Amino acid sequence: HHYVDPRKLDVKEALRRVASPSFYFGMTDRWDESICLFHYWYGGETQPFELLNSRPTKRLDISADEDELNRELVDVDTVFVAGAIKIFEERLRVAGC
Repeated sequence: HHYVDPRKLDVKEALRRVASPSFYFGMTDRWDESICLFHYWYGGETQPFELLNSRPTKRLDISADEDELNRELVDVDTVFVAGAIKIFEERLRVAGC
């Protein structure tokens, strides 16, 4: 990976791509809904094993330095994630998930 100045990132273009009818995405913090949407998108029935957390993790505390680094990324991420959530929720509505 290489660093890209956040001011050079085109969030509108990224959201346009994510909104493309051929682009499926889910959200890990909304796993069950993502699986429902996946099956609406690609077919098939949801299987019970798909809803299990097969890789549980522990949440780690982050250092003050890491927190400061995260704050630098918040503006771009916040705009992108907010737009992606709107797209995701509209797709859920259409799919009946």
